[in-house]
Amino acid sequence: MRAVSRIDAIAALTAAGAVGLIASDQGGFFERSWPWAGLSLGAVGALVLLNARELRMSWAGLSLVAATLAISGWTALSWLWSSEPSNSLDEALRAPVYVAAAVAFVALAAAGGSLGLLLGVSAGTTLLAGYSLVEWHPHDRLALAGPVGYANALGALCGIGAVVVATLGIAAWKRPLLAGPALASVAVLMAGLALSSSRGSWLAVAAGACVVVASRGGRRFALAAVAGVGALEACLLGLTIFTEPGVLAARGDYWHVAWHVARQHPLVGTGAGTYDLAWGAFGELGRWGSVLDAHSLYLETLAELGVVGLVLVAGLAVPVFAAASRSALSATETAALGGAVTFLVHAGLDFDWEMPAVTVAGIACLAAIGGGKATWRARNYLRFTLMGVEVAIVLGYVVYLMFHRA
Repeated sequence: MRAVSRIDAIAALTAAGAVGLIASDQGGFFERSWPWAGLSLGAVGALVLLNARELRMSWAGLSLVAATLAISGWTALSWLWSSEPSNSLDEALRAPVYVAAAVAFVALAAAGGSLGLLLGVSAGTTLLAGYSLVEWHPHDRLALAGPVGYANALGALCGIGAVVVATLGIAAWKRPLLAGPALASVAVLMAGLALSSSRGSWLAVAAGACVVVASRGGRRFALAAVAGVGALEACLLGLTIFTEPGVLAARGDYWHVAWHVARQHPLVGTGAGTYDLAWGAFGELGRWGSVLDAHSLYLETLAELGVVGLVLVAGLAVPVFAAASRSALSATETAALGGAVTFLVHAGLDFDWEMPAVTVAGIACLAAIGGGKATWRARNYLRFTLMGVEVAIVLGYVVYLMFHRA
């Protein structure tokens, strides 16, 4: 594992600050967090793009930016046919946060800060887990949720952090000054994961760990592991098509309703943020109560944004397959790959897209993958195009805050 550079330090502070601060405000679930998160990430991204001496880009990194941009645009466009336009506008207000994060993190990775992004995710999730454990009382029967406010989201963050830290720690096991803190961090993160009682997070960690181990065997094993993980999750999500809705308890009902809506509106869905209407019409309200989300990014996207939206969301996995296709991965790339797989798997099992703290941590790992094999120097037109995206997001949120407060 290489030494930490100045750009790594900047990247680490950015990633740790983004994950930690957003997580501290109920995981960013509520609208009040989105403008400030988007403003901050957009400003950081613009400054990096303006001041970095050289940016070494990769197609994997640019694909991440393109995917978040496309998802954001399609989400906003769905207002035109939405069955609940106000909810679609809310979804469109949150989506640019992920675009700002993708551009900022990809720019930092292109400037040489891939390791820093992973260290930031590690530090942010460890501090979050540690704070949650300190505040938790043993006699409390509730699962550990901390400032995130949702145990499964805290479990996801602990899981992502644990896979990243463990992979980096193993790579540095001959250096006690690095391996020692890594071991302590993993212990804190695993304790947080265990007390969160999040079964989906354990599954996601197992998937991320399997891909990390398989990647040590070369490209063939890495690709097989990534494809296998994807196939298993697809089978799990598809199980509710052919079985009784409640076969997977509440998740089974949530997913069954999403499939039902997707069959009725296959191409473009019913509009972003409209799952609550579908649940009200077809769900088991008497058994599970009111529900806002399908608890799966992929099935909710299929129901709300159709096949088109699902294809755009699938673009988030491009950096994962790009990394798995390489003949050899560094410790940084392997850790980023493991963290990204953990995020993408968990996103299929819960409403991570509605919890920006989790998604921002996942985007940081995806961006770190893209920065691992930068193949060409970014020309000025690309630098200024990405800067324009960040400036547009910043200005958009400024205008929103001005009118919102008025």
